[in-house]
Amino acid sequence: MNGDQGQGGAVATLDYNYFITLFPEFTNTISEPMYEIYWDIAGKYCRNDGTGLVSDQDTQFIILNLLCAHLGQLFAGSSLMPALPFPGAVSSATEGSVSMGITALIGRNPNAAWYQQTKYGAAAWDLMAPYRLFRYFPGPRRVFDPFYSRRW
Repeated sequence: MNGDQGQGGAVATLDYNYFITLFPEFTNTISEPMYEIYWDIAGKYCRNDGTGLVSDQDTQFIILNLLCAHLGQLFAGSSLMPALPFPGAVSSATEGSVSMGITALIGRNPNAAWYQQTKYGAAAWDLMAPYRLFRYFPGPRRVFDPFYSRRW
């Protein structure tokens, strides 16, 4: 769990060996160069440049690795399940003369539906919940009294 503390946001550095230890199901499907690409993509979903909302570098590191696993499962598959060539969840399947039913990505939030296609994405979505809340920054205080600047 390496990284630096930026201006408000944490910066985590990738660690392929930690990723494979955490998710051994990707040993044969995600190589180190592919992991680096997924890490860069994950950094687009959860900023990893020191300006993001996540201030704890351990949390940032875990979120980015979960996003790498999510992307890896979607695009490369794992030893647990092959990559699916379509978005959504398999709702039914038959073997004789091959048929498959797919449930569309629907839910309360379309963004959540994309993350919830895999257990890794669902875990990352839950970890990012505190950072999706509304944050209010008040503007400068204005004085509307025309006599405020005059002292009698």
